[in-house]
Amino acid sequence: MAVLDTTQRQAIRDAMMRSRPIPITKAALRAAVDATDTWLEANLTSLNAAVPEPFRSTATVDQKTMLLCYVLLKRAGLLGQGGI
Repeated sequence: MAVLDTTQRQAIRDAMMRSRPIPITKAALRAAVDATDTWLEANLTSLNAAVPEPFRSTATVDQKTMLLCYVLLKRAGLLGQGGI
């Protein structure tokens, strides 16, 4: 998984401004997007080490990313009760 480019980071900021308004400036939200993407890149090895076998050695990078996304969305209350 590669670090997001400027356009992708901008799109995330714009989407968050539209869907979940936060009382901060666009620049402050963009800085948070940048920091989160940088943190994720720095911690991917740790995430891979944390998931147990056989998932660790069997799942693709995309599947591991999907797992992380599902867990984060569920924790944020953005996934339904019954399923994904």
